[in-house]
Amino acid sequence: MFYGCIRYEEFLKIFNRVFYQLNPSLNRNDMTMYSCFAYLSFFRLDELQISDFKKLIQSQDAHKMNNFMSFTFNSEKLKQHLRDDWSQCYDFDYIDSKIIGGVEKNLPSI
Repeated sequence: MFYGCIRYEEFLKIFNRVFYQLNPSLNRNDMTMYSCFAYLSFFRLDELQISDFKKLIQSQDAHKMNNFMSFTFNSEKLKQHLRDDWSQCYDFDYIDSKIIGGVEKNLPSI
């Protein structure tokens, strides 16, 4: 997971910047935690069993995870707030099919 967070560092920085702009009351000390969960949610969720992902989410503070999950698994918010910024670093089709499409695909099981 460490390598993935480094590899997608720019992607995760954009996610955190927008996430904290929309949730200004969140503690900045949790940024690394949110980066790790964002990496798992966007890039590795297909490799994890949903039950294992749920255990990871439930191991954290419920309020923090509610904010995170409400934002991360809302494709409309991702399209509205993150798509353009992500598209400056990554291919537009990749963002729509892999990232946002992956969220939409996994939403029923989450």
